[in-house]
Amino acid sequence: MRYVVLSYGRPDLQITLQSIPAKHLKSVDLMVVPSEYRQYKKGWYADKVNSIECWPKHIDCVPKKRKYAALNFTDDYMLIDDDIQLYVWSKEQNKFVRPDVESKRFDREWTERIPSLFKKYPCVSLGNKFMADPWVRENGLFNKNTLGFVCSGFSRTAPVEDIKFNRVFAFTDISLPLQMWQLTGKSLVYYGLCYNHAVRKELLTTGMSTYRDDFVKVDSAIKMARMFPGIVTGLKKSNAAGGGYTLTKFFSRVNKGVTQSNRDATKDFLRESMQKYKLRELPRLFEYEDEMPRAEIIKLFKSNWKKALA
Repeated sequence: MRYVVLSYGRPDLQITLQSIPAKHLKSVDLMVVPSEYRQYKKGWYADKVNSIECWPKHIDCVPKKRKYAALNFTDDYMLIDDDIQLYVWSKEQNKFVRPDVESKRFDREWTERIPSLFKKYPCVSLGNKFMADPWVRENGLFNKNTLGFVCSGFSRTAPVEDIKFNRVFAFTDISLPLQMWQLTGKSLVYYGLCYNHAVRKELLTTGMSTYRDDFVKVDSAIKMARMFPGIVTGLKKSNAAGGGYTLTKFFSRVNKGVTQSNRDATKDFLRESMQKYKLRELPRLFEYEDEMPRAEIIKLFKSNWKKALA
């Protein structure tokens, strides 16, 4: 299988690669935009990773990258952000530790366990450390039929051709695994390894923050609510390091059955959004073309908002 680190604008700040033991970097492919390729080739990691590859020129934002990976990678794969610290579960210490503390266990997880999970599940994710510690102590390493974030990928047997990819611009790390679960009824969050997002001021001025602004998040949240009624039910201000907004979501409803009260919550959110933003109708759902430049996509989204204004 492939471990693929997505990186943009951070040739000198590779948190994820630093957290992976040196001998395992050869199993990592680093994917970058063509305009930054030379900068990345000068990095300390350039001769240590398996490869540094470029996306096609028109693949200029994260939603397109997730789609490209799903439709073009021929192996099982896991996409990993470039700003996370990996941890491995220690039975002896009963907590998550850095890979160098439990090197043999990390070796097994990285080379054997995770690849084997992709043989059983079409979608495999790693858990966030904030939630993973108590979950593992109470429930064990597996959380079946659930949705993960960030560190997630599809197996080569997953029915990716049935996914609607380019409908939202933010929250694709939620939209795509959720669609996959709806298509197959099988998904897995695995806690043998977990991740923790690095909190550094330098990170907030790079990556997606240059184009995933508040408008994009609001627009995407409304579209997500329309796509997943009763599961995505709102949007709220976030105090997370990146700032902005986070979705209100009830993923337990995915496998327990969506309740009417949650469907009503989605309707309330959409109605309140129309009032708040003075919309005559909700911005239409459509799938933009991969070849459309990122700036043009945002321009088109904003144009649709203007048309929807009361």
